[in-house]
Amino acid sequence: MSLQSDIISIVTDENAYLMRNDVKKESHISWIMAAGLIVNAAMG
Repeated sequence: MSLQSDIISIVTDENAYLMRNDVKKESHISWIMAAGLIVNAAMG
């Protein structure tokens, strides 16, 4: 579970960084999709 928490923390930080820098919405969606795949891989 700690690996998953670390990944979620990293992803949350990345999303906050992208949002602060006004990155395009498409990039933000891509990050969310990538995060989901990473979390699924970590759990599986």
